Amino acid sequence: MDLFVREMGEGPPILCLHGHPGSSDSMAVFGRSLSKNHRVIMPDLRGYGRSETQSPFVMTDHLDDLIAILNQRNITQCIILGWSLGGIIAMELALRCPERVTGLILVATAARPRGAHPKTQWGELLFTGIAALVNQAIPGWQWNIDTFARRSLFKYLIRRQEPTHYR
Repeated sequence: MDLFVREMGEGPPILCLHGHPGSSDSMAVFGRSLSKNHRVIMPDLRGYGRSETQSPFVMTDHLDDLIAILNQRNITQCIILGWSLGGIIAMELALRCPERVTGLILVATAARPRGAHPKTQWGELLFTGIAALVNQAIPGWQWNIDTFARRSLFKYLIRRQEPTHYR
């Protein structure tokens, strides 16, 4: 499907995904600021805004659409900012193509993605909370990374567990 895509700015790419209901117009609040230092790509997801369709589709079609957008623009890696439904799609895209996603920014996204990753254990949730709090107080502290972060959900989000990545 040929989606409507709004672009602005130059620099490292950030793919901005709107929520439901919404469109790229609702992502302009982020795009204006981010475009000062980044190339911001804001599509209207299939069935939304100017990417209306009368054909039935499933949620995974969004992933195929987004991969096509990245391919058309020769973007091999990007950060994804997802708002609500856009955050769910961002997580799913990161699970499908982890080599293409350098980071996630999730806004008002509470859903759990469906994917092949292991089920979350209570200990991982506890260690995630502790690691985040300690890292906020002492960013990049190696002891915190070794003691809590490597056992937390950060192990799925941050490939290289080094202090610079936590700063």
